[in-house]
Amino acid sequence: LYASNKYADSIERIPNSLLIMPPHNKFEDEDGIATDSYRNEVLELKASFTHVAACIHYLFYKGSWGDFFRGLEIPCFTIGTLSDINFHNRQRCVFRRFESMTTTTFGSHVPYAGIDGCKVSVFGEGKRYTENELKDAAPYKGRPELIRWALDEQEKILAGEVHGHLYCHPTEAKPCLDWAQRELGVSSTVDSVVLAKGMGFRWGCDDLTPGLQAYVTEEFGREALLPKEGRKRNRAVKRAKRKLKGWKRRVVGLKRRVFG
Repeated sequence: LYASNKYADSIERIPNSLLIMPPHNKFEDEDGIATDSYRNEVLELKASFTHVAACIHYLFYKGSWGDFFRGLEIPCFTIGTLSDINFHNRQRCVFRRFESMTTTTFGSHVPYAGIDGCKVSVFGEGKRYTENELKDAAPYKGRPELIRWALDEQEKILAGEVHGHLYCHPTEAKPCLDWAQRELGVSSTVDSVVLAKGMGFRWGCDDLTPGLQAYVTEEFGREALLPKEGRKRNRAVKRAKRKLKGWKRRVVGLKRRVFG
């Protein structure tokens, strides 16, 4: 919600384009992720749209899902890694480039695509998790009641009982901006400066208007406005001063011991 619009606002959406986003699971036919039926569904989608591409998790770009889509002659790419500070900005640009987005499973990508104007659909054979797969996962380990709840919710989702309006063929998908805004809590967002203050973020001085620079200086101090290299240099100077101060104390102590 707080990703930059600096480049996204100038992006033109490709007519009759489709972005396919498979789940963040390892590609294995026996797990029901990409059976022959899903392969045929993807080929059908390829024939239904002028431009089709797949966005996959960076861990599965080489081999796995990457090989699956390349084998169907569908271009694929990854947006970025977990440590990529521009991930959300890049994701916003991607969603604003495609007219439609389809996936087999629910995740944060669904409302994010919707809020950036994609026609979103949940379509195709999805992954059905089992109790054995969830019991060792960090959020569920040692919490059987949470596993039961997750499995019940999974059945509701796969049956289309939750957000049923999204379950359709991608060619029939409709814009879902209002739904996405509600799901993401747009009405509860706060000013980015206030949010950054609460999380302890700092900015480069080129990213702020003069008014915000004054506000940030007052709230955080002048150092908060230094560019990245400037902050590094400032920290280095402070470390050098601390070392010098330490050496001065040692010299004073030595003089006292020698001269009394």
